[in-house]
Amino acid sequence: VFAANLTGGKVNVIDVSNPTAPRLASSTYLGGNPYGLAVQGKYLYVANQANGRMQVVDISNPVAPALVGAYTGGTNPTGVYVSGKYAYVADAGKGFYSLDISNPASPALVGSYDATGAYYGVAVAGDYAYIADHAGRMRVLDLINPATPTLVGSSTVATGLPMAVTVSGKYAYVANDTGGLAVFDINGVKT
Repeated sequence: VFAANLTGGKVNVIDVSNPTAPRLASSTYLGGNPYGLAVQGKYLYVANQANGRMQVVDISNPVAPALVGAYTGGTNPTGVYVSGKYAYVADAGKGFYSLDISNPASPALVGSYDATGAYYGVAVAGDYAYIADHAGRMRVLDLINPATPTLVGSSTVATGLPMAVTVSGKYAYVANDTGGLAVFDINGVKT
């Protein structure tokens, strides 16, 4: 299990091979405030809130993770979702952007949406990104062309400030800092 240590600037790797006795296998210092994590293959993608980076860590050896690359053009990345050759980043200071991660050592900006949005979480299902907007909304972007994400929908969250979103089947679940959980019917988008 990979866990962000927000205030310690670290990502911890926890060995859960014995679920009744989890143990710390390693800890990697990345600086800043690691906030959101995503795993694909042998890489861990870290949205690092305080240093404005989306960092890439090689986790092929979980007891010795190694930083291999970073995108440094962010402001306050808080969420990341990886699908295929793209990392989709929610940034509380810079909105939403897509990165080409075909070369993990050098993630490259592909496209962006709303450079002023306070976005905290992102999930992708099919051709759509679902974003937890700290302004009290869940936004839906069309990603058919990752270079030009386009807003196709938006829904108000009844209470609280959206912090995270996940999609399962035909529902999007949005966690709010003070408002609990909001559930949205997204019309059967396949994950």
